Amino acid sequence: MAVTKNKSVYVCQSCGYESVKWYGRCPDCGEWNSLVEEVRHLRSIVETELAVMACDLLTEEDLDVLRENIAIWKMYMERKQTDKILQFDKEFHRHFYEMCDRNYWYTLLESLSPHFDRTTVLSFRCRPVNGIVSDHEELVDAIAARDRGRAAETARRHMLRYTENIDTIRQAFPEYFA
Repeated sequence: MAVTKNKSVYVCQSCGYESVKWYGRCPDCGEWNSLVEEVRHLRSIVETELAVMACDLLTEEDLDVLRENIAIWKMYMERKQTDKILQFDKEFHRHFYEMCDRNYWYTLLESLSPHFDRTTVLSFRCRPVNGIVSDHEELVDAIAARDRGRAAETARRHMLRYTENIDTIRQAFPEYFA
């Protein structure tokens, strides 16, 4: 039985051009580094909105749960336990959705993103995860300060961080992108 490969769709953030192949420069409008994976782009939009909502909804107890998650995550980073790093990254995002009473959004996005987890793990293996955990810390700080603008920008940057890593991931694991 042949295994079907899920193909990602990349969409230019500038002009809307779509491709199953990632390009550093959009073939349609010429914009550099503007093609993003469609599911990641959708998740970026949703989590940016969620970050704004969290500024009004999250309690100090909620923020402590997120801070505890980050502290445990850092321990696993020091041990270089990729499986645990992914687990606590996913847990952070799941908590975030639940605390904003958006469980359905989380379930929906998780069902669309099997490729997302694979590229996240590959990213952890190629590049230091310090930037990702720093994003989580900055997001919690922005929400604690009720700074909607900073929370939204941090969430957006965090969800698009994959585009910073894509070239390194492609070079290290070309078999996943054939």
